[in-house]
Amino acid sequence: MASAFSRLLTGRNASLLFATLGTSALTTGYLLKQQNVRAEARDQHKLFPARHNYDKTFLIWINEEDHTRVISMEKGGNMKRVFERFCRGLKEVERLIQERGWEFMWNERLGYILTCPSNLGTGLRAGVHVRIPKLSKDPRFSKILENLRLQKRGTGGVDTAAVADVYDISNIDRIGRSEVELVQIVIDGVNYLVDCEKRLERGQDIKVPAPLPQFGKK
Repeated sequence: MASAFSRLLTGRNASLLFATLGTSALTTGYLLKQQNVRAEARDQHKLFPARHNYDKTFLIWINEEDHTRVISMEKGGNMKRVFERFCRGLKEVERLIQERGWEFMWNERLGYILTCPSNLGTGLRAGVHVRIPKLSKDPRFSKILENLRLQKRGTGGVDTAAVADVYDISNIDRIGRSEVELVQIVIDGVNYLVDCEKRLERGQDIKVPAPLPQFGKK
């Protein structure tokens, strides 16, 4: 299959360090150093193989939490470019598996069927790392996230702490909206969080936004 990959997908297997640390190594931009790598890393690498392109902006992760996890990422704030790369790469992956008589599991009512029920629908999580030291300590922070249909994770992903006040902000919903709508919710929401942070830096007040409707309701 690797020989058929387009230029976007041409790359190599991820390091044993990545196999040991999981997606936290990816989301920190491969800046983690190889320290205290456990001996069982080789076995984990066999169980959870991953392959990334040479630019480390596109990755396919197999049988970790999901059967297949397709990731597009880069540093900076160009989410449009990240999403376009994700769409191109995902279509190429789908084409390759269809050539072999397979397909992604999909249901007309539920959308795509993923390992975790919370990902039913699009299965899309669009995440941004943003540093918000003042807003994250504001008592209204959780309500702001809830109303914007966003969730926060630590710097290294789920069940991790925020390092230097850097949070992973992403969409709560996976179902009821299109992939484009979900990405736009994250873009608009993160822009709002950044604006709140700047206002707090200037000593100005912030407002809790009106709640966005859930599940595509108008």
